[in-house]
Amino acid sequence: MVYNEKRILGLIVRIQLFFLPMEVTMNSKQTISDEQFEETFRIAAKIVRDHGDIYLPLFQRMNDERMKRKSQRDLKSIALQAADAEL
Repeated sequence: MVYNEKRILGLIVRIQLFFLPMEVTMNSKQTISDEQFEETFRIAAKIVRDHGDIYLPLFQRMNDERMKRKSQRDLKSIALQAADAEL
């Protein structure tokens, strides 16, 4: 997929919205699905590869969020399994 400047700018805006403080985003209907986040994560990795280390802080924040999301999914799965377990 070709990432032209307009698409990259749109993705950067989406990332910035994602990292707004919770009180700003709670009333917003804009959420980023895991699939959208993963797509943006891959694009951010390509931006680091193609344009240099200046983008590493953004990538670091995204990677931290990615690990947090995975941890929350795993914990929810454990909770659901425990809730369905026979006592």
